[in-house]
Amino acid sequence: MSMKAGRKRSFDKQEVLDTAMRLFWENGFHGTALSDLTARTGLNKPSLYAAFGNKEQLFKASMDHYTQQYGSPLLNKLLEPETAPLEMRLKAYMLATAQLVTDPQLPKGCMIVNSSCEAASETIPDEISKKLDEIKKNHNEFFIDFFKKEQAQGKLNKKYNVKQITSYINAVISGMGVLASSGASIKSLNDIIDIAVTNIFNE
Repeated sequence: MSMKAGRKRSFDKQEVLDTAMRLFWENGFHGTALSDLTARTGLNKPSLYAAFGNKEQLFKASMDHYTQQYGSPLLNKLLEPETAPLEMRLKAYMLATAQLVTDPQLPKGCMIVNSSCEAASETIPDEISKKLDEIKKNHNEFFIDFFKKEQAQGKLNKKYNVKQITSYINAVISGMGVLASSGASIKSLNDIIDIAVTNIFNE
């Protein structure tokens, strides 16, 4: 009597990646053990590594997933509606960011900001540091290009230095992520946004 070969367990790769992303988002790279990943995803180590590679590669994939699921939709707030004043669109982007980093259904803060803070205080693999630098560089370049286009279209006064505005916004957004990780309320972040936007556009 022959034995039928056991079927390989199927799983939703995106669902597993989302679970891993939330674990890394909440606990960081060092704070997330392989046993945590296997327990929460339901995959054993060989299956997890076969699908995503090692822990470092899974972390990098999780950062990309975070950027696609949360970062890119936020940036769309800057682009739509095109007819809205720049000040209104920028404020909508920052308010949406505040909602994300304080969402009770998600880990606190911003995954990229949290990971950057971890990288500043602990030794993390070079490939993760490079990935963080790449994400931040792309984000920075997006804003510089965005503000240059706004100036070209006459929607932003050319007296403004786009690199300085970009650095200022990045500092405010990163600060909100850190505050949210410490339990800051969305109201307190919205107050910060009001001041930040006023500082940019009011002489």
